[in-house]
Amino acid sequence: MADKIGMEKFLKEIEELYELHAKGVNEEKCREFGKRMADLLSELEDARCDDIANMVMDSLGYCSPKTTSHCETEQRQKAKLESIMGAVLRKLKDGS
Repeated sequence: MADKIGMEKFLKEIEELYELHAKGVNEEKCREFGKRMADLLSELEDARCDDIANMVMDSLGYCSPKTTSHCETEQRQKAKLESIMGAVLRKLKDGS
């Protein structure tokens, strides 16, 4: 399990991803979001933060970059990212 500094790093990355997704209006930003989420998933797995890693994996499961249209899962992705942020904040609060 990640220590407090590690969890704070994960929280910062998730907050940045939340902002990136909110701005992700083109294929390039969409792909960047997907890559960074995959990198985050790997880091969470390495840190043995399995519950949060599972949430990120779920989020990646319905992320599909579009070339000519708006993100079809924007609201779902937003809600999932908020849920992930909440889980990290709870772990920081609980000290686990």
